[in-house]
Amino acid sequence: MVGGVGVLAVIVAIGVLLWSPADAPPSATGAIPDSKISAQLFDYFYYIGFGEDDETRARQDEVLASLADAGYRSVEVVDYAGFHGLDAQQYRDVLDGHGLEASALHTSVTMGTSDEQWAQKVDTALILGADFVGAGETPRDFTARGEWVEFAQRIDEPGPAGPRARAVVPRAPP
Repeated sequence: MVGGVGVLAVIVAIGVLLWSPADAPPSATGAIPDSKISAQLFDYFYYIGFGEDDETRARQDEVLASLADAGYRSVEVVDYAGFHGLDAQQYRDVLDGHGLEASALHTSVTMGTSDEQWAQKVDTALILGADFVGAGETPRDFTARGEWVEFAQRIDEPGPAGPRARAVVPRAPP
């Protein structure tokens, strides 16, 4: 047993000496381009709040400024609170003012989301400049894999929005 451990240690040591970071694929080096890093704004909602008042918008502005100052260039925006009283274009203007882009629209999507509602969400994402619409809410009453597959298919084909949208789908449990 001890001899086996010694042989394994020698093999690992040789591998370390022969391997270099240049041999690793880009994802294994830890170097992720800044353009691919995004902050999820939902993580800040308990601080920002869900209101449409000036104080809520001021906290939202504070969070966006802090993220921009920290070097973020992309954020996943959340439409649960209707952008705190702003329409999609006004909200995009706020993002632009901080030098931020919308990487995705985090929204609530269910099996009951109509084609018209999907089209509105996709249009909002397009106004924001977001490439993805994420299903931020998952059905809590699904008990079978088939229900998850049906949900994934439903949100992967957003009705009349069709090729204008790509969906980010929550992973179904095994």
